[in-house]
Amino acid sequence: MIELSIARHEVDESVRMRNPQTILPDTTMETFPAWQRHFSNRVFQTISPCARRTPCKLDLWVTERNFIDIWLPEGVLSNDDQTVWFLLREATDLRWQYDGAGTWQSSFEKAGQCAVEATVTTRDDGVALQLQVTNLTGYVWPRAQAPVCVQLAAAPDFRDPALERTRFLAADNWQVFRADQVRRTYPDRCHFFGAMGVPEAAGGNEIRVASRCGGWHLAHYFETASGVGGNCHESICCIHANPLLGELHPGQSGVATGWIRLRREPA
Repeated sequence: MIELSIARHEVDESVRMRNPQTILPDTTMETFPAWQRHFSNRVFQTISPCARRTPCKLDLWVTERNFIDIWLPEGVLSNDDQTVWFLLREATDLRWQYDGAGTWQSSFEKAGQCAVEATVTTRDDGVALQLQVTNLTGYVWPRAQAPVCVQLAAAPDFRDPALERTRFLAADNWQVFRADQVRRTYPDRCHFFGAMGVPEAAGGNEIRVASRCGGWHLAHYFETASGVGGNCHESICCIHANPLLGELHPGQSGVATGWIRLRREPA
């Protein structure tokens, strides 16, 4: 496993674990990157990209420790219902390389299928995401897309299976998911979760979840996402803003950019 700990310091670990609100004396904060100093002393964040099937992990302190796995991406589709590659179905090496200046990269190529390059870069309030996907098949992808899964099952401050604290942005307003936008069973019976579908007409490309304490919001966004949603079964609890890459001919690449951020914002 490749691990980067952004917050390296001399505070006794046992003290921090007993009292997560006390992380660092103010006198040491200047030794941290700017994005780490942005967070108040209630929040502790690391990035821990791992080899194989857990591509990237965020470690956030709010009221307790939250582990957020990011599958960047979890699959590549040539159309809405045509899968080219899927992470859980094919063994894929997703090891990440760090450049020493705040950027992680992971890339792989599947002959006759696709090539993917993923980039995660630190920013003041979280991480910026970029995906480049190349069509290595012999046919045109009419509506290429690369689902990105942000998993909150191990993030108790943000896990929200009842959708009480989850909102999406549409027409400049934060909206709740209606009952008719939630399905509790998966069509092929492999999983059980809520498929929170948002039609493209809603224009939603940002989704966020309020923390249990109400003081923080974890938000996810892709510029070209046609809608947002996720899974609300207790064992999954993920959010999505899946980017579209457009029409891709053989050999052609598409790029999508987005972010995950944590901010103290009004509800």
